[in-house]
Amino acid sequence: FAFSYAKYRAAWGISRPDILHVLLGTNDCYSADAHTFPATYALYKTRYEQLIASVKADSPACAIIVGIPVSSGRQGEYGTLNTERVKRAMWMLAKHLVADFDGREAEGIYLLDYHSIVHRVYGFDTTPEKPGADYTGPDTYKYMSDITHCSQFGFDQMGNAYFGLVQYLRSLRG
Repeated sequence: FAFSYAKYRAAWGISRPDILHVLLGTNDCYSADAHTFPATYALYKTRYEQLIASVKADSPACAIIVGIPVSSGRQGEYGTLNTERVKRAMWMLAKHLVADFDGREAEGIYLLDYHSIVHRVYGFDTTPEKPGADYTGPDTYKYMSDITHCSQFGFDQMGNAYFGLVQYLRSLRG
């Protein structure tokens, strides 16, 4: 695995960012259980650290926000066994991300814990929604929140936390 942030930034003509938000791990850890999680997380963490190193090599002043993915919500049609396994996997991921990325502000790495702030019931209400409140294009599908994907209320909770951290980071830069 090799990743060059500078290569992609240059290819897409993107300026060096002041703040970069990274939210990874849901798909990586969604299917993990107590036996497979350690190996899954070890590879995930290695690649995450490579991503961060690549960004910092290209944009050393960039503040990197490491988002902790949300846990799963109510069980609904998915059943208790699957829902509880996913909740445990996401809890293990949150615990490991806190252990590995918390307290690294001196490196310009900031942790944002979506896992703890999104409401487990209302944040995952299974109501069909259009993809984005301001979406005006063809309605080719309906976005459906489920045990993994947030409802509008869950996204609002995530957005409030995100913009609060962005304001804080901007205040540090004057």
